[in-house]
This record gives sequence, structure tokens and C-alpha cells, in this order.
Amino acid sequence: MQSISFQSELFQISYRSEKVRLLPKEYELFQLLYQHPARIFSRQALLDLLWPMADPVDRTVDDHIYRLRKKLVPLADVVKIRTVRGQGYVLDQLSQLQTNPLSDDRELAEDMGKLFRKYHLYGQGDALRLMADNQAVFGVELDASSQLYLYFMNGEFERLLHFDHTDFWDKCYYLLHLHYYTCEDAEKSLFYFTKALNCEHLPLQHKLEISLLNRLTLLILTKQLDEAAVLLKISKQEILDGEMEGFVLILYLMELGLAFLQRNDAWIEAALVMIESELIKRPFSREKALFSIMQGLYQLYKGNSVNVKETIAEGFAQFRKAKYVPGIFQSLKIIIAFLEEFEDYPDLHTYYFKELERYREMYQLVELGPYISCELEKHL
Repeated sequence: MQSISFQSELFQISYRSEKVRLLPKEYELFQLLYQHPARIFSRQALLDLLWPMADPVDRTVDDHIYRLRKKLVPLADVVKIRTVRGQGYVLDQLSQLQTNPLSDDRELAEDMGKLFRKYHLYGQGDALRLMADNQAVFGVELDASSQLYLYFMNGEFERLLHFDHTDFWDKCYYLLHLHYYTCEDAEKSLFYFTKALNCEHLPLQHKLEISLLNRLTLLILTKQLDEAAVLLKISKQEILDGEMEGFVLILYLMELGLAFLQRNDAWIEAALVMIESELIKRPFSREKALFSIMQGLYQLYKGNSVNVKETIAEGFAQFRKAKYVPGIFQSLKIIIAFLEEFEDYPDLHTYYFKELERYREMYQLVELGPYISCELEKHL
């Protein structure tokens, strides 16, 4: 079934062309039920989760369920809030049997696949969501790997973990990243990424990204600079010779990070010029956001603290605007790691560490962390 999309700033949910505006608590209630398919919530559980600091009356949950059901009438063929006698409430997600006559058009499917990859390359999260939420309308059906990527991009991590149409190895790449976002021990994350490379069941594209970029990032962040320098040279040759367009800017940004840690001013200046030049040719949203953050860190490196917080915050805001949730976590981990290197800014480090904790709570990574670790330990 296609996903319902959430617009938190409007307290609105959308499915195909239908849009439903909700009150804030109705929105939180629906989102909670939707993110936990088939889970029955008792009235007390809902009160504890949604009204933890209030003293609601006995009818609070029932009244909100009643109003929410009325507003969900336009989506009656998609979702239904069901009362389980003596237990509570559960959200049923109903299958859709309607088909589009274009759904068997192979040329359209190929064209939409190209469009999906282009939106992905340029970090156009809103466009990807629109495609995902309107598959039946457009006459296309995203494959399982694309659906996994969308769950990852949207921050729907619980849905990703329990997506039934794939096995562990299809999800492994995303689990590795989620572990990195959750765990304070970057060495442990590097260990898992490295072990995954030796597993023959890992999809080749994921293995390529881990070998050329992900391990490089973690080697830099764990200060294994000599090994990182060797891998950078290997990665640069393979990426540039192979004309891997989507990897080039990330490679140069990691090179800039390595130059920071090696305190090589000439290398830093050259990397900055190279990245600015590449962004003109490849104006990818996520890379532009990360570059803004790195420019702020560069000012710290130079000992210039004026407007640094604003420069870093601008890049961080660009990730939020692009609606690319993994970018939020990746940028926070990078910011925190480099602020630890530049020890003169403890207040800034504390601020971004609290932001990381807040986003972990927001996207349920605190409660999902043990499951993620267990899956990686079991399979790797």
C-alpha cells in the first residue's frame, strides 16, 4: 500500500489527491497509530504517550478518536481506526485493489525510474515523496529497494525495519547507518561497516558505497588518518575514473574533513576551491548543505568564531528543508566530531549534542537501537 504523507508544519496528512487537516493532538494521535501498524494501544497507553504532562479526563482519548474518525472519512478505503473490545485502539491499513491502465507500460516505468534516480541525485525529497505517495495515480509501482530508500529518507525507520518484502541483506546498508546515528562508539560502527563488506549477500551497489565512501567517513571521524589517506586515494581514482557522478562531491567533502584534521592549510584551500567549482556543475542539495556546515567548521579551524553558529545552522537548516532525514543525523555527527577536535567551543558542542539526542527521540532511534544492534550482531 502507498504511504500516507505527513506535513507536520500544517498538521496535515495526504494520500493521493486527498488532504486532511487535523488539530495538533489529532495529528499526533494519528501519526502514533500509523507508525505502529497492527499494534493495539490501550487508553492509558495513549494518555501516557500523548498527554504525559496533563491531567486529562476519562473521555479524552475517546473524544479524540471520535473526531479523528470523522476527519478520516475521505481516507476510508485506506485506513480505519478499529476498537478492540477490552484492549484499546488499532489502526488498520487497508489494501488498495484499484489499478491504473498505465501500470503495465514498461516505457513509463523506465522513465519514472530515471526521474526517481535524478530526484535522488539532486536531493529533492519533496519530489520523491510526491512520487511515492501517488504511485497508483501515476501508474507506477516502486520496487522494494526504492521503497526502502524512501522509508530511510523520510525517517520512517520502524517501517523500514519491519518492511516484509525484503530480507536482512536488502536492509543491511540502512541498518548500518542507523546504528551509526544511534551509537556513540564510531569505532563499533566502523567495525560493522567493515564486516558487511566481506558478506557476499550484500547488494553490490551498497558494497560499493561502503567501500568507497562510508568507511572513509568513519576512518576520518575516528581519527585513523593514515588509513583514511590511503583509502581516499583509492576512492578518488575509482570514483573519478568510473565517472560516478553521485559520489564526487561527497568524496571532496570528506577530503576537506581529512585536510582539517591533518591541519594542512594548502590542502584545505585547494579542497574548498574544488568543491565550490563542483557545486556549480552539480548543485546537489545535500552536498550544498554539508558544504555550508564545513565552511562554518573551517571558520572555527581558522579561529574566527564570528557568525560561525549561523553558518553551521544554515547548512543544518538546508538538510531540514530538503526533508532528507539521514542528512540531519549525518550532519550532526560530523558537527559534533569536529567540535570535539576544536575544543574551544564547548557551548556549541553541547548545543548540537542535545540536538542529536532530540532527533534520536523524535525518530524513535532510542527505542529501535537495541533491535538494530541485535540484527547486525546476529547476521554479521
